[in-house]
Amino acid sequence: MRAVLGGTNDFVERQLLGAPPGLESDLGETRFRWTVRDTFPEDAYDRLVRPAAPD
Repeated sequence: MRAVLGGTNDFVERQLLGAPPGLESDLGETRFRWTVRDTFPEDAYDRLVRPAAPD
């Protein structure tokens, strides 16, 4: 979903998920929860539809 929304964190945020109780281990992969933000930066949509000019 993040890639579709411009690859930025303007519309979504990521939170680290901990291991379930009893399954704590250094062997598991890191997992995240993504949620849609309640509010977005004022220019988020403009930056989504108009890519930045090349340097």
